[in-house]
Amino acid sequence: MISAPPPTPLCRIWEEMAAVATQTYGATAFVLLGDDTDLAPFDWTNTITKALDAEPTISCLLLRDSKEPGFPSFPVLRASHLDIFGHIGQDWSRAFTAAGSLVPLAFVNQDADPFLSELYRRVNGVRMLPEITVENRRGGVQVPSQNYTEPSYSRVPVPHELIQKLLDEWSQRLRASKYASSIKATRAELSSADHRHPGVTLQQSYIAVDVLIPSYRASPERLEQLLSASKDVQGASVKFLVQVDNPHVTTTTQAWLDAQQNIMLNKLKVRRNTINMGAGLTRNTLLDNSHAEYVIMFDDDVIPMADTLQAYVNAFKAHPNAAGFAGPSYLPHEATLLASAIHLSDVSFFWEAAADPAFEKLPWAVTANMAFKKSSLKGVRFQPNFPKTGGGEDIDFCLQIGKPPALVSVPDAAVSHPLWSGGRYEAYKHPFCWAYGDGELIDLHPGLTYRCAPNVVETIFITAVVGLPMSIVWSEFPLKAVTALPLLLIVEACFEIFRNCVLKERLQKHRDVYGLKRVVASMESSLIRDASELGRLLGHLHRWRPQNIGKRFDWFCGTLTSVVREEQMKALFRFASYVAVGTMACLLI
Repeated sequence: MISAPPPTPLCRIWEEMAAVATQTYGATAFVLLGDDTDLAPFDWTNTITKALDAEPTISCLLLRDSKEPGFPSFPVLRASHLDIFGHIGQDWSRAFTAAGSLVPLAFVNQDADPFLSELYRRVNGVRMLPEITVENRRGGVQVPSQNYTEPSYSRVPVPHELIQKLLDEWSQRLRASKYASSIKATRAELSSADHRHPGVTLQQSYIAVDVLIPSYRASPERLEQLLSASKDVQGASVKFLVQVDNPHVTTTTQAWLDAQQNIMLNKLKVRRNTINMGAGLTRNTLLDNSHAEYVIMFDDDVIPMADTLQAYVNAFKAHPNAAGFAGPSYLPHEATLLASAIHLSDVSFFWEAAADPAFEKLPWAVTANMAFKKSSLKGVRFQPNFPKTGGGEDIDFCLQIGKPPALVSVPDAAVSHPLWSGGRYEAYKHPFCWAYGDGELIDLHPGLTYRCAPNVVETIFITAVVGLPMSIVWSEFPLKAVTALPLLLIVEACFEIFRNCVLKERLQKHRDVYGLKRVVASMESSLIRDASELGRLLGHLHRWRPQNIGKRFDWFCGTLTSVVREEQMKALFRFASYVAVGTMACLLI
């Protein structure tokens, strides 16, 4: 019998018991249980033995948790695990000074089972065994909708970043072990090494990928399209993590999500926020719950192409040192007036930039479709000072990773994104809200900003502010200004018509609409851009940062230096036109 002072070093006790079972009694596998667990059916040991014999490439079996099916509670491991990670002897107290052979020493009494599951997931050596159900009467996984009894010991969790670091270290050792020489190794070749690990073969080129999906809508139809994207992905274990950011989701939707978890055991984990946290903070929760080698971020309303995930997996392996990856997110290219106006306005330029051959790397991407190497995200999280609905947080997140451009473009990792429901109201509202938030970037990243002549919205605002004292000395000014200012919007629309209907570069890039329809779409694109600039202006004023009026954030983050100068010259020419037309109108009216 083994005993220990608090905090109870359950992992070390497990480790010593596993060593005794394998070395003294010749066990070829062992299961990590607690003293308050029940297993069913009665002959569960035979089921485990048959499963291990039938699949020699599997080194870790997961049992079905009665509280949350799919959670990796109480795994079954082959004896080879202790040999791969170096047994430390039969005196359990030595474990506190040794390297540990079951799990790293940082694990005391929490997080060992998901650690082992993730470890073998990285070599395609783990499988769920749904035929066996384990019930933990005290402790275990905490599910908000179920009653929970605290364990008989004080919990000692392991910090997220440390778990990620240890997983990377242990997976390297696992892949380099003699029992992981190659998936092509034959059963006979490995069985001669030791009778305790018959034919255990582990894939060295396998990787673990988590798809992170924050969802407020929690639409079963949309989520089902996303969850089906993992079919036929080669060379990777793909798991979906869905965080519902709506505490009032319907019971029907919750029942559907629960059913999906039962269908996709250990392939889907669904959690729900108790309050509405917003997209950025919900993604932080997803990142904290993921221990994969790579994470892919999707919005809950995108539709991946058939080979989107495979394209990402191929890119991960082709660029092992890359920190991030970006796939294109295609808004509809139909020849409708609204869809054409959105594209002509350029407010969605970076959505599809990953498909442009001119951009092999990008400084940032939209959260609708991007991916990262998990080890590159140490301390990188979405900041809480951006709006809940999003706007600028994706750019700030990417810039935290390293010097831009840090994202490798993956043109084949494409998703389609429908136009927002709600017609024109939503089409104007989204750019408005994005800009309202992304104005925060000017203060967060001052080195990537530059001064520019006022745009049309800022010009109108400055005129209104200056007009208040001017009306005292010139009583006719308010009437003249109200009459003249709309002309500035017309001037802006004329610039957009010229840009989109005359410039050869623009004609070649946007070919979905032409003729008079293109002229009208260009006029509406001007209004969409104005809505975006209005959102940014109001964001500056709401944050009490009026000094940021006239400042611009460099969307290319210093990677295209000529763009800044071009934008400054264009803005100066347009501003001069606003002043000229406004002055002339005031004099003539």
